[in-house]
Amino acid sequence: MTDQPNMHGAGKLPPEIRNIGRELPAAGDTAPAARVAPTEHSTTVTLQQAVSRSGISIATWRRRLAAGQVAGAYKAAGAAGEQWHIPVTALDQVAVIKAAPVISAETEQISDLQRRLDAAENQLAVQRALADERLKALDQLHATMRALGAGLQAETAPAEKPARRWFRRS
Repeated sequence: MTDQPNMHGAGKLPPEIRNIGRELPAAGDTAPAARVAPTEHSTTVTLQQAVSRSGISIATWRRRLAAGQVAGAYKAAGAAGEQWHIPVTALDQVAVIKAAPVISAETEQISDLQRRLDAAENQLAVQRALADERLKALDQLHATMRALGAGLQAETAPAEKPARRWFRRS
């Protein structure tokens, strides 16, 4: 921001508005010297308030705070010991990051593999149904063969000769 008149000719910005962005320390800088006394323009929220306002889990907030990824966040003594104070502007930044969909090559690969798996499962179901039909047909053929075999044996069996008498009549 500059002290130049804006495009609409409204003149210079008041100093308290020009210095809003300069009040916050850099991300990860939580040293007491880096903190600035809160002003009417530097509104901060506690960690619990940040969770409820952003919809991001407390674990994610803690991880980001510990890594120094939240610009202007600092620890200060509070009712329950040391508490994180997170600038409201950081909530907006995190909300934008959360809203942006992350589509990576891995996500696309997972989708492709899922489609392939679904297709393979469908093909397997079709092949199993076909195998069941063929098994039933084979069982019917075996039963028919046994019946035909029994019928052929009856027809081709030699006729029984009459029993010979033990004595001969002449």
